Amino acid sequence: MEMANEKNVQVLAVGEYNDDLMDYRHSIEVTEKSDAIFTQIKLLFNTLGISDSFMKMSKKSWKLKVNHERILGNDEEEESEESKAEEGEEGKDSVPSEPIFMKLEVLKRDGKKYLFAKRTGGSFKYYQHLWD
Repeated sequence: MEMANEKNVQVLAVGEYNDDLMDYRHSIEVTEKSDAIFTQIKLLFNTLGISDSFMKMSKKSWKLKVNHERILGNDEEEESEESKAEEGEEGKDSVPSEPIFMKLEVLKRDGKKYLFAKRTGGSFKYYQHLWD
């Protein structure tokens, strides 16, 4: 609260989880401060090649949306023989990729704080790897 008086600091509230409005797939109880949690999450994404420009933080709550295009390498399991065949001659110069859309949010439920997350697009296998 001391920093709240500075004009470049924004204080975000930790909202309440609402079963009727929210449909998060994963949650984990957290004890760390929300800013530390999101700092760690952003660092993880940065190490995986997702820059801050592909992450949008809410200005009202502890919610982060990730919207990124992941480049698939030749050894990626997601690039099946079928998709290669569908590309044909036209796809030889194109780089295979897949969208990654995720939403993460810190909310209170039953008096405790949780990190909630869900995949809103892209590979479930890749999303699960990030969540684990």
